[in-house]
Amino acid sequence: MSPDQYKFQMAIHDFQSARQKAAIQEVLARITGKSNQLLSYDEVAEKLKLRARTDRGVQHIPLDAIVGSVGRDTDFTRTFLPRRSENRQRWANVKAAMEEGAGLPPIEVYKVGEVYFVMDGNHRVSIARQELFDALFALQRMPVRDIGIWVGDALLLDDGRLVEIRAEPENLLEIKARDRLHLMTLAWHLGNRHLPAQIEAERIVIRDDRVIAHMLEHQGARLKKVREPFNPEGGAYSAHHIHEH
Repeated sequence: MSPDQYKFQMAIHDFQSARQKAAIQEVLARITGKSNQLLSYDEVAEKLKLRARTDRGVQHIPLDAIVGSVGRDTDFTRTFLPRRSENRQRWANVKAAMEEGAGLPPIEVYKVGEVYFVMDGNHRVSIARQELFDALFALQRMPVRDIGIWVGDALLLDDGRLVEIRAEPENLLEIKARDRLHLMTLAWHLGNRHLPAQIEAERIVIRDDRVIAHMLEHQGARLKKVREPFNPEGGAYSAHHIHEH
C-alpha cells in the first residue's frame, strides 16, 4: 500500500469514527431535548431580513463560533460531525489533503453578529473540529439587515439561538368599511394624520384614540374596540413606530 493510499484509508477510518460520534450525539439530543442541528442560513436570513452583503476579507475565525451552513445544514451536527455516509469519499479526500499540507483556500463564511455560517468549506470545518483546531482562515461576507424590526422577525443571540419578536396585546380600534374603495379612503385619511396602522384586506387596526374614532365615524366607518397584538405597516415613520412597541 502506497503512502497516499494509507493516508486515505486512515481518513476513511476517522470518518467512520466521526459518524459514530454523530450517531451518539443524535441519541443524546433526543433524550435531552436539546437541538443538535446546525442552523440553516436561509432560514436565519429570512427571519432576520438579511439582504445585501459586504466583503470583510480573509480573517482568522474561531471554529466554535460557526453555528450554521448555507445549504449543508442537514449534512453535519451542531459540532460538524458528519451525518451522512455518502459524504465519506469527499470527507476522506479533504482530510488526506489537509494532512499532506496541500494549499487549500480559506473557507468562505457569512458573519451574522458574532457567529458564522459556512458557504464553502463545510468538510474542512468538520475535519478541523475533529482535529481540535481552534480557528481557520476564512473569507468573510457580512449580510446587512433591512431597516426595521417587526412582529415575526427574529434576533440572533451570540450563542446562535434565535429569539422571535412577538407583540404584547394592546387596546386597539378595529376599522371596517362598506367596501374596498371605502376602506382605501379611510386609510388615506389615517395616512394624512401619520398614524401607525395595521392594514389588512378587510380591515384597518389602529391604537384606540377617541378623537380619531369620532372622525372615522363621520366618514361612515364601522368601529370596534379589540385587544390583540399590533403590527403596523413600515414606512417613512417606521423608526418612530419601533420606539412605540
